[in-house]
Amino acid sequence: MKPVLYHATFASMVGKINAEGLRPGPDACVYLAGPTFAHAAQFLQFRQDVERFDEIEVNGSKFRVPVPYEEQIIYGFKIDTDSLNPFLLHPSTDHNPDFFDEDTQSYWYEEAITPDQMELTYQYDCHTPVGD
Repeated sequence: MKPVLYHATFASMVGKINAEGLRPGPDACVYLAGPTFAHAAQFLQFRQDVERFDEIEVNGSKFRVPVPYEEQIIYGFKIDTDSLNPFLLHPSTDHNPDFFDEDTQSYWYEEAITPDQMELTYQYDCHTPVGD
């Protein structure tokens, strides 16, 4: 049985992903996780959706710093794993189990995932308290 997999991202990427699909990054792969959207969303904990960069000065030196969007919303794409080439889908060990839920499954895929191979299924507002 193939795993149910998701790709989590921020609002700034949703339009491009809907139009072009998921494209391999500089390391030539697309990252996926499961078995739920929450497992994929965990991987965004070390990233922010950046609206712009500001320049600040510290001790006479100038630095560019990211300014995150005020509304941090996480989106989740459910991947149709039946449509993926199984020879290009590989288990990943790129996460430290001390920081992720113990049942997290992560994978990397060696090819682009087209829009017809996925569906936008989740939208989670990080500023909404759980239980509201």
